[in-house]
Amino acid sequence: MIGARFPRVLVVTGDELEWQALNRELGMAFDLLRANGRDQAMAVVERDAELFAVVAYWGALGSGPELMRSAHASKPKLSRVLISEAPASPEAQALISSGVVRAVVADPVALPRALTARAAAVEEHPLRAEPRVPVKVQLPVSTPAWEGFASLTTKDASRGGVFFFFAQRVVPTSGSRCTVKLGREAVEGTVAHVMTARLATATGADAGFGVSFVAPRPAEWWASLVEKPAYAAAAAGPSAPSAPSATRAPPTAKELESAKNFFTLAMSFFDDRNYAAARQKLELAARLAPDPGCEAMLAVCNGHQNLRLGLSDVAREAFERALKLDPQCSRATVGLNLLKQQKKSP
Repeated sequence: MIGARFPRVLVVTGDELEWQALNRELGMAFDLLRANGRDQAMAVVERDAELFAVVAYWGALGSGPELMRSAHASKPKLSRVLISEAPASPEAQALISSGVVRAVVADPVALPRALTARAAAVEEHPLRAEPRVPVKVQLPVSTPAWEGFASLTTKDASRGGVFFFFAQRVVPTSGSRCTVKLGREAVEGTVAHVMTARLATATGADAGFGVSFVAPRPAEWWASLVEKPAYAAAAAGPSAPSAPSATRAPPTAKELESAKNFFTLAMSFFDDRNYAAARQKLELAARLAPDPGCEAMLAVCNGHQNLRLGLSDVAREAFERALKLDPQCSRATVGLNLLKQQKKSP
């Protein structure tokens, strides 16, 4: 999880709304480049030796597949993903089976799942000569995203860095400087990788961020910072993330009113089955005034988006999580009933 930089992804679209949607889904985990058309895209593909993937919409008259065929011929090892309203169509499946694309997805929300697995496989930090070790210890961390130091819990560590659990909405920026207190020593580092809570939900990963130390630490530097029982438990596997110690002031009356307006707008999008737009407004509402009902609806939107992609198990987990957040969430119950009906259908 700790890397020197994000994988570079070329996004091919001339439409601003498409660009915004792709940037929203991929911008926190990938370094995005944009091309407005085939010629511009192929120029980038041919000159950029570090390009990791190309993403494009299917487009009119099959412009997306044609672009992917050209990219496949030029850089066969490049990961290629198309967005189509009919990902299960014979045309889309033929592109996958022939190796022209890695995947065809129905919505930008599915892109992280299509790209992250391979990104994790190819990402390797120069300081990762030694393997990561599961370690649970609370360390004070300072970044530009908050004032002072917050006590965060680690997931794993190596000589070169450490990964912290962190599921808050305001996250550190990749590349920003940070400081980690290791006992009495303040160690300088860089935020190398951020996995937002939303992206973690989509990919099944742990929300948080990786810190790359400016200079490698001694072997097993963490051993003196944890009690032996805790260290043994951590070695057996990662534990649940702990929340930062920082607290938030109660929302003002203006924030509550704005949150209510965003929630109302989100529900209108939800009723129109525009789950991506609904989720965006729900995130704004939750940011202004955290509320279990709002968080539950975010999970419901995620469930319906995964349901569209045919990911029934992931959708069920999202609906069940919604009911844990808000047992009165009727739309989560409706989602679970839809899953039952699909299972009964021949």
